[in-house]
Amino acid sequence: MYEFEKIKFEVQDRIALIDLNSPQTMNRLYAPFFRDLHKAADIIDSDDGIFVAVVTGGEKVFCTGDDVTQPEELKLQKDLGLFEWMKIVQDCMTRISYINKPIIAAVAGYTLGGGLEMAMACDFIVASENTKMGLTEAKLGVFPCGGGTQRLPRLVGKPLAKEIIFTGDFVDAKHALEIGLVNRIYPEGHLVENALALARKICEKTSPATDRLAKHAIDGGCATDMENGLYIELSDAYRAGFSPDKDEGLKAFSEKRAPVWSGKMF
Repeated sequence: MYEFEKIKFEVQDRIALIDLNSPQTMNRLYAPFFRDLHKAADIIDSDDGIFVAVVTGGEKVFCTGDDVTQPEELKLQKDLGLFEWMKIVQDCMTRISYINKPIIAAVAGYTLGGGLEMAMACDFIVASENTKMGLTEAKLGVFPCGGGTQRLPRLVGKPLAKEIIFTGDFVDAKHALEIGLVNRIYPEGHLVENALALARKICEKTSPATDRLAKHAIDGGCATDMENGLYIELSDAYRAGFSPDKDEGLKAFSEKRAPVWSGKMF
């Protein structure tokens, strides 16, 4: 049994489900959440029995950003100074992005500020029809420091990212799908079940070892030029050749049955 301060964390059928679990405060983030998210990331990385992760806030709201009204958060800012506190926020989002397995953000309702930054740190986003997304910090005279100015333009392009940040406007689910910010839209009230169904499809259909290496190749390749990206791809393809999943996948194909993936790299 996993113990956390704020979030709910459970593993079932090889899927880790992270639930932010504070709808009464619109899942606003502060120090205990950052600690919990780091811990959840460490568990997902180290457990070969976890193939995919889903992070959600439930069917009504995903997350409305950082909660700087919390006494613990105010004390942390005072003790560390503003720069070091902002680095804690950014480091948490970076840690999520470095999880070595596929992680899906399942968002509903308000997905704002640090909430959108957390979702963009995942591999892709699926959304409920009621979703309203945005980096609204400029409306308060503050700055998105959880990776928003870096990940948003990489997802939707620089001009559109600038418009979203400069205006602070909400982006609804339909528009988010059109601009490539989200991959899929689900009916309101059915977000989590559909996100978990998608996670199960990944678990069952594709090798977890290949998925991990493909994530490494895509993320690493997109951070460099084509020549180095191709080298990363070749290196990861070579590593995949030593995974037990390669033998199981080929054997299952020849025997016309579903593969039984091990989750192990070597």
